[in-house]
Amino acid sequence: MVKYLMLYLKAFFMGTADLIPGVSGGTIALLVGIYEHLVDCIARTIARENLQLLRRGRFAAYFRAIGWSFLLTIILGILSAIFSLARLIQYLLATYPIPVESFFFGLMLATVLVVGRKVSHWTLPSVLGAIVGVAAGLLVNFVTPIVGGESYLWYFFAGVLGICAMILPGISGSFILILLGMYSRVLQLVVALDIAHLTVFALGALLGILAFSRLLSWLFTRFKNLMLALLSGFILGAMVRLWPWKETSDAASYQLTLLAPQTYALSRGSSQLLQALLMGLLGLVMVLLLEWLSTRKKKEVA
Repeated sequence: MVKYLMLYLKAFFMGTADLIPGVSGGTIALLVGIYEHLVDCIARTIARENLQLLRRGRFAAYFRAIGWSFLLTIILGILSAIFSLARLIQYLLATYPIPVESFFFGLMLATVLVVGRKVSHWTLPSVLGAIVGVAAGLLVNFVTPIVGGESYLWYFFAGVLGICAMILPGISGSFILILLGMYSRVLQLVVALDIAHLTVFALGALLGILAFSRLLSWLFTRFKNLMLALLSGFILGAMVRLWPWKETSDAASYQLTLLAPQTYALSRGSSQLLQALLMGLLGLVMVLLLEWLSTRKKKEVA
């Protein structure tokens, strides 16, 4: 029970992160050490040998093969966070944007260090992968958002792309929904419990995560070092989305302009620099402390 309670809390943190534009639940999964296992379990749900178990009616064997208890705990933790914290996250981002984003900026910075340390050998391909990751992370943050539609097909399409981003460390599903013009609309669906549109969105998410997890599982199996280097670079580049002092042309489109704290203070009255530094340091220390405790525990077990 303790094991599954800890797993549930990790998943709850993943769901919380997915509500923050610029933070990825996949990043949190990578940070707390369940990312590769999560991707592998999801990929196993549609693996040929496991689908054969379903066709033969061996349902118990199928659920054991995919790690159903692990997946169910993750799903419950993520959904609990999304449905219980959607209103609170909206309030905090609207009322205290600088401290909240500073905390996650520090958290992401520490995550880059943690993930980078997981690369066993920094070869030339790894270094190039990290550089490509940084460039891609920066580029995606300055893409001009589009205006989303209201059709069920558009909600399905948003679900497919949004869930792929949620499981990919470095880029948040919330941010992809922003680029698609769907972030505020999906949050409204959750708050209003619009079952019809939420179901269509969930079906798109299900299709997206099943297909994308197979690809990620294959890549991690064959190119683990390169993938970790690429993801650490991507997280670093994507951190610009969490820079506390920025302006956006529109709350829905979230077009990004980075500012210095002093420049921000001239137009907004205060840069909240001290609060930002303290919250950023808190996020950084929390991650590094978690990594230290995890490393110490592994040594004790060994």
